Formats: sequence, structure tokens, C-alpha cells
Amino acid sequence: MRARGFVGGRRAAAVPTGLTVAAGLCCLALCLPLTATAGNQAAPQPTLTASNRRSPAMAPTDGAPTPPATTPTSNPAAGNRVDPAVAAAPTVGPHLAPDPALDAQFRAMPGFLGGDGCFTVPLPGHRTLLLFGDTFVASGSSPDRRQAAFVHNTAALAEGEVEAGTRIRFLAGRLPFLPSPATDTWLWPLDGICRDGRLSLFATEIRQVADDPFGFREVGNHLFVIDNPADPVGEWRFTRHRIPWGRFGRKASLTWGGSLVAHDGQTLIYGVHQREDGRKSLVLARAPGRLEDFRSWSFFRRTAPWRCAKPALPAAIRGGKGVCPTSCRSDGWQPAPHAPSPLVSPIANEFTVYAGPAPDGGPDRFFLVASGEGGLSWDIIRHEAGGPDFARPVTRVLHRFPAAAFPQGVFCYSAKAVRRGDGRPPDRVVHFTNATTADPLLLDNTWYWPEFHRLPGHGE
Repeated sequence: MRARGFVGGRRAAAVPTGLTVAAGLCCLALCLPLTATAGNQAAPQPTLTASNRRSPAMAPTDGAPTPPATTPTSNPAAGNRVDPAVAAAPTVGPHLAPDPALDAQFRAMPGFLGGDGCFTVPLPGHRTLLLFGDTFVASGSSPDRRQAAFVHNTAALAEGEVEAGTRIRFLAGRLPFLPSPATDTWLWPLDGICRDGRLSLFATEIRQVADDPFGFREVGNHLFVIDNPADPVGEWRFTRHRIPWGRFGRKASLTWGGSLVAHDGQTLIYGVHQREDGRKSLVLARAPGRLEDFRSWSFFRRTAPWRCAKPALPAAIRGGKGVCPTSCRSDGWQPAPHAPSPLVSPIANEFTVYAGPAPDGGPDRFFLVASGEGGLSWDIIRHEAGGPDFARPVTRVLHRFPAAAFPQGVFCYSAKAVRRGDGRPPDRVVHFTNATTADPLLLDNTWYWPEFHRLPGHGE
């Protein structure tokens, strides 16, 4: 699913809550179908072709426009060898300022010995839910990851904004935080949103299908709805719904819930489509009310003029545009089962989309923060556009990590913005380090923690 290293894509059945890492962490996975572009010829590496079984019914068919080129990125998993063209390229945009006080607070959080993901979801009562993926959970007070339990999704609760000084506690009483619908699968969390007094959380379901490091695939896309998010977390009522618009093939995939934005009375639902060749694209849906009313979802397509894709229903031709009598429209939003168009490519599996004020005081702009070049990159990038479809985005490298500062086999990934609960645009980003072997993670607690940086303003 996402850019994973040693602590990604393990056998779900081999790592139940309570087992030690020594018993559960026994396989290596990269999960990194990088796309080699001009100036960034990625070194050969394994890709998870067994991941993402999917039928073509909802697969995007259009070619996605590639955003304006940023400075090229290197391939950290290839042993920190930097292409000379990359090393000589100037960094675009300001370097992000680290937030060591917030980093230290997470490293001191009882029960939590490191994890990735860190999707941030504002809640009622000026609280923030933090959703982690694969997590080391402390055994008692020991900081030794070799003795830790390993859980595929966990959560923490901040009693305010995610910033230094806010009380943040690890929710060790609910492990995993999002239970899987089957005993032989696990869930990795995606984004969430709280609207109209209800909390919606997305997740992707993973199954081990072969006894090898890359023998797993996505098999489901789920929505959890909590109808009482204002109550203490221990009293939440979870209802799970399988999302019918997710698709899973041997090499291609379509997963929804990577990022969620409230906009013009709708919830924008961003997803990722992965083609059979490994290239990933941003896709977009929306829902006017309850997200579990899947029939109300519509999907964004760039095709205009267009003809209805339902051959059994005659289309009246008006002004050169096909008009379907079942209320299909030509304004870009089409009802299911129309396939969404790819919007931005390549795209990481994890990212954050948000709306923020334009520097000139005009209508809000849309921003997407992610790791560069499909997810595993020394760069943190930000796309900016005038609309939620990210047409003609302006792309900037916000930060470039120096490859020489990392040991062999350690890499950066999974950057995203940290949402605020006060309605202001995010002012921090978070990213992670992982490794292609066990030793850096189990023997050195330096790696595999949330690492926070301050995000520059949108006029900078």
C-alpha cells in the first residue's frame, strides 16, 4: 500500500498483538513501485506486483497530466547513491525548520516506541486524533523494540493542536485501533474527517498471500463511522462499511480515503489509482452527505465533451456534449459507476490535501503535501492549484534531506501535512524514516518516529 521498509508488509497472522518483534518481524518489504523519470533513473528494486487485486470497472482510463517538473529526486533505498544531476540541482523553496520539542514529546510518549502514518483528524472539543500505521508498542516500561509488540494500526489523542506542550497520549487500550474484518488480514489507516457530528475514518485492508517478503496485497477498502465522536474515545461506537468503489487487481489498484476535505457543502474524497506498470495517480470523488451513502458519490472526470459510458441508455446530443437521461452531467462530476480521471502523477500513497488562502486574498487555493516521486524520496513537495482537481498545479520542493546524513539503507517517506482543529491551514508537516534491514530499527531507536517540521506560509 504505502512506502514500506522492514516494518511494512509483514505477515498479518504472524504479528498479533502481544507477540514480540523478534517473533513477528521476520520479513523485508519495500513496496515501492517508483517511476523513473528524466534526471531520476531509479535503481532496479522489487515492486509489490502481488499487491492490489482489482477489477477494471472503476479503473481510470485517461492519461494523467504530469505536474511541472520539480528538481529530480534520488532513490534512497539504492544505498544512498545520489545521481550527479540530482546532487548539483538547486533546492527549490525554503528548507523546513525542524520541531525538536514536538519530536521529543512523541519519543517520550508512554507505550509508543515508533510508528508511521500519523494522519491527523480534528475532533469536537478541540481534540485531534492521530492515526498510526505499523507501530512498536512497548512491553511494560522497556524501550527495547526487540521486546515490543507490533500492531498494524494504532492511535493517539491530542488534547488540542498537535504542537509541543499539548497533552498527547497513546491509546494503548484499543489495539489495533481499527479491527480488521477477517482474522487473516490487517488494516492500514488512511485519512478521516469529522462533519455534522459524525467521524468517518478510511482504511485499506491487507492480506498475506504468499510466504515471502512481497507476498501480500490489498484486498479491501473500508469506512469506519463513529456517531459519537464528542464522547471519550473509549465510548465510541464504530460501524464498518466496505467501500464498493475500491478495486483490487493483481497489479492495479484503486483505493479511496487518502485525504478528505470539506468543500462547498461536500466532502472531497481523494484516492490513489495504481496502474499495472506501477505508476500511481491522484483521483477524486465527492459525497454530499453521509459518506456511507455510497450511491451518492460522484467521480471527477476531465473528459469534456463526453459521451455517456452506458451503451444501453441512449444519449441526447446537445451542443456537442452527450447528456445521459439518468442525470449524468458534463461538468466534470459523474455518478457511479463512471471511472475517475487521473489528476496528478506520480503521487505517493500517503499525502494531505487542504484548502488555504491565496496570497492575493482571492479564492482559496488547494494544496497537496507529500513525499516526492511516488513516495520514497529525499524531497517533501507541495502542489498548489486553483481548484480541487489540481489542474495545472505549481509544484515546489519544500525541503530536501541530505542523503549523506543517513546510514546505508535508511530512507525517508510518508510526508504529509498536520491538520489544525481551529480551521487554519496546516503549519507543520510530518515525515518518517524507515530501513531496508532490521538492525537500524531494532537496535537503534533513532529511526522510525514521526519527525515534524514547520510548514512555511502559502505566500512564502
